[in-house]
Amino acid sequence: MGEFLSTGTILAIAFIVILLIMYFRLIRNLSYYADEKLPKMETVIFIKNAQDEIEGIISNYYSSQVKPVELWIVDCGSEDQTPQILERLTLRFIGLKLLFLSDLPFHLCIQEVLKHTNAPALLLIDGTCLSSKEMLKLATGF
Repeated sequence: MGEFLSTGTILAIAFIVILLIMYFRLIRNLSYYADEKLPKMETVIFIKNAQDEIEGIISNYYSSQVKPVELWIVDCGSEDQTPQILERLTLRFIGLKLLFLSDLPFHLCIQEVLKHTNAPALLLIDGTCLSSKEMLKLATGF
């Protein structure tokens, strides 16, 4: 009689096996979605005359733990040393993309960026006015 398990024991073992199978399938599916199904996101920062801030912003961005695939810096017609600083920073930071536009309205700058990027998700940051530059400093810690 000791050789055979009771019906209750068999049902309990079957229930535990089913729960383990469901658990491992759930873990596998979650890791699949977390690793491979998230869209690639690019960050786009619009700037103008930001020679004092831009190097710190980019340095802090690249020192952060979580980064989108590419960082785009769109210069909207700077008249200071910002373009030269940006060119120098492209040698230091891989994945830094630059787009130099003449003095266009902000909505036209966005349209130009959309022509040059192909990511399914974009984070757009307007750093072209003083209040936005202050927000960028607060957000990046610079």
